[in-house]
Amino acid sequence: MAARAPLNGVQIIPLAGGISTNGAALGYNWNSDPVAAGWNSGLVPPTNQWSLAALVVSPTNTTIYMLNQNGVASATFTHSNAVAPFAGNILVGSSSTSSQVATFDGSIDDVGVFNYGLTSTQLQNIFASGIYGFGPMITNNAVTPNPAYPNQSELISATVVPNYNTGNAIASVSANVSQITGTSTVLPLVMSSIPNVYTNSVTVGALVHVGTVTNYIMAVDTAGLSNAASSTLSIILGPPVLSATATPDPAGRGQPVTISATAIPQSKSDQQRHGGCDGTGRFDHHALSAKREHLHQHRHRAALGHLRQHQLPDRHGR
Repeated sequence: MAARAPLNGVQIIPLAGGISTNGAALGYNWNSDPVAAGWNSGLVPPTNQWSLAALVVSPTNTTIYMLNQNGVASATFTHSNAVAPFAGNILVGSSSTSSQVATFDGSIDDVGVFNYGLTSTQLQNIFASGIYGFGPMITNNAVTPNPAYPNQSELISATVVPNYNTGNAIASVSANVSQITGTSTVLPLVMSSIPNVYTNSVTVGALVHVGTVTNYIMAVDTAGLSNAASSTLSIILGPPVLSATATPDPAGRGQPVTISATAIPQSKSDQQRHGGCDGTGRFDHHALSAKREHLHQHRHRAALGHLRQHQLPDRHGR
């Protein structure tokens, strides 16, 4: 590939890829400068493989980057590029001047033009995520507690910051919680007391199927650029229903007592939380403790009654 540019313009090498099929080197032309047009970068895109190529022009030098599965390669040409208005025709993958014609023999996709020079790190980010990686950056998105039960309240949280490539402010953050609620639901997230952390609460649907569901976060900046991220939430049946008994009840002092408890797994038609768990859905021993306390109270009363019986005078006044 020999990429050239017309007067008052620059050949825009494709961002996010092109497939080369003729084995020529990447090049550029700035204002029909024959020195620039004759520079050989030595960067040859591999045949039949997607590569990301980018041209960064400054008044004192020119750098061409090429990124593909083989890694990152670049070539810099120290040469004065006259300042000129970016107002001429722009050709992508093709150029025609009075002295030569060059055409890219391959496929081109996702072309971008930036009003500032991109760094190698920024280009690597684009190579990893595509040109749409310039939307807001979403990190640490989660749904808690996890796992969850149907009818349980869940907190959705996401850390969203402006993309450092653009600096555009965040316009909106929302969550598509359709899989969590069981109905088509888009939930707006609002900034919490912690900077850049957006939250809101949602209730797990009563009839949501047991298994893994997905929560989707969408963030949009003031320029309309967007990004999305997802996290998973496990939906399980509620905790077992606990039934506890103590026999005999009430019991007398010194009397043997049998305490038993039965845990019955909940069915899909009975997925609400029950008294055998605490507010977070974890199993506790409240029901069994209540039975034991009840038994203890009866024993205590029996012992006191027995003591009072011995303290009362008999019919002869003794």
